[in-house]
Amino acid sequence: MNSELIKRIQSLPVAQAMSAGDSAFSEDDRRLIEEESRAILGKNVRECSCKNRYSDALLEIISKLKLSRNMKEHKYMLKGGVVIWIGTDCYTRHNITDKVAKQYLKMHPDAEKLFESIPEQKEDDKGAAEGDGDTSKEDNKE
Repeated sequence: MNSELIKRIQSLPVAQAMSAGDSAFSEDDRRLIEEESRAILGKNVRECSCKNRYSDALLEIISKLKLSRNMKEHKYMLKGGVVIWIGTDCYTRHNITDKVAKQYLKMHPDAEKLFESIPEQKEDDKGAAEGDGDTSKEDNKE
């Protein structure tokens, strides 16, 4: 995600637009919102005569950026619509962390099918998961 784009979007007068409507946006602001709506949301700003169409589009853009930023931070991704429980805590693809996913998979190894993506283990991780102590026992047998 482009940090310059985020700075430009954050500089837009969202709070003023929520109360004053789209008149709070300059022509440059409106042009930016139109461009980013097409690029990020894949659609044009809606054509209507309401006073909040640009602020609505901006809120959609911000929401989408936050969601995609959160989703990219995770290496473990649940499939859409999947809900898992650990005790009384509920997790979906939007709020699961890598730590929770690892914990869940350790408790339920057959649950890999619930995940859209699981990072490949590094050689060091594989050794730790398989138990490095086992190799020393084999060495002692010889």
